[in-house]
Amino acid sequence: METEVTNYNGPNGLPYCNFGVMCRVQRNVRDPGGYYNFWVACDGEHQISKWLPDGGAIWLSDAKEASNPIRAGESARVVAECIGPQLIFWINDVLVAEAYDTQFKQGDVGFSTGWWWAVDYFRVYKP
Repeated sequence: METEVTNYNGPNGLPYCNFGVMCRVQRNVRDPGGYYNFWVACDGEHQISKWLPDGGAIWLSDAKEASNPIRAGESARVVAECIGPQLIFWINDVLVAEAYDTQFKQGDVGFSTGWWWAVDYFRVYKP
């Protein structure tokens, strides 16, 4: 999945100043929730996490701060790769996190935004 997002007037430190791309979103009767989330905040912090059907979360990569925050008025290219058990996260063509997990093997895709973000485009590619 690939997207470009723009931070509109989101100063650092505000709540909900984050953006997430989701893969393998589970939506059926037997498994009513859960997904992998690749998120980035205005201050540049980023992480790969797994959200469970019961609402809990497991961090699959350490939260790390990027050397370049996404300041108000700036855009970022966000790429999330979900290929087999491999989860790979890129921000502005820089590899920022990798994780491996086998719980969710298929599902839908999507994105989530907090305040201040605009999605310029969202593309999904099949490997």
